[in-house]
Amino acid sequence: MKRKAVAAASMLGAAGVVAWESLRHWHVEWLPLAFAGVLGVSALGITRRSLVAQVLSRGAAWVTLFPMAIVFLAQIFIRHHIPDFTETALTATTATALALSAPMLRTKEALASFAPKAYRRLLLAGSTATAATAFLTGGIALELAGASSKLDLALSVPFAGLTLALLASAIGVVRMRSWGIFLGAATGIVLLVAAVFAPMGWNVLLPFIALPMLSLHLLPILLARKGFGQEKPAPAMRVGAEEPTARYRVAIDDEELALDEPAFTPERVALRSH
Repeated sequence: MKRKAVAAASMLGAAGVVAWESLRHWHVEWLPLAFAGVLGVSALGITRRSLVAQVLSRGAAWVTLFPMAIVFLAQIFIRHHIPDFTETALTATTATALALSAPMLRTKEALASFAPKAYRRLLLAGSTATAATAFLTGGIALELAGASSKLDLALSVPFAGLTLALLASAIGVVRMRSWGIFLGAATGIVLLVAAVFAPMGWNVLLPFIALPMLSLHLLPILLARKGFGQEKPAPAMRVGAEEPTARYRVAIDDEELALDEPAFTPERVALRSH
């Protein structure tokens, strides 16, 4: 219980940092403020028993931790100076929340609700990464929708559809629905084809978005169908035939037979008939 409370408090701390950064400037930055609300809701979902809520909440934490951790490490090892408060706080809070809430993925309820034959960890990681990329594409869609250019406004529509497809795929896989794998695979293939014709910058982003669905969802399923990663059944035990039961015949002396009272004497039969 204490672990869950600290994990939820860490996510609330991350939400508070993002909200502060979006409000402390001369104007309100609505997109970071909206994401702060997502992190606040994730503080509740990351400790829930529902595996879907956990995966979506962990996706929100990862989409915050991943870029912040890269910047944090780059500041230390490349630029050789101490990172600022925002980078340090977001890295620490989201990493703490993810670490403390990880055992929730292996409870009896979680194992019962999501029990594939093989590659359970990879499939869960794929759903979490897919949810994280959904938050990324959702932010891109909102950013494009708020732009003044008609081209950006038009591009916001496919990114909004992509966000819904990513969320549906992540949820479908966690709920052990086959359409979740098919939707993710189809979305990933479409993204790879679109990357061929996309301009510079987008041709790198689109394959990055498709990577979790193809490498952590589709690939494990294909390997499992080939028999890789599945537990081998225990060898059948050969049980030998039971040994015949020994039977003994005991001879009774005439004297002992004379002493034993018969089971049904005429007197007993007469008494029972009355």
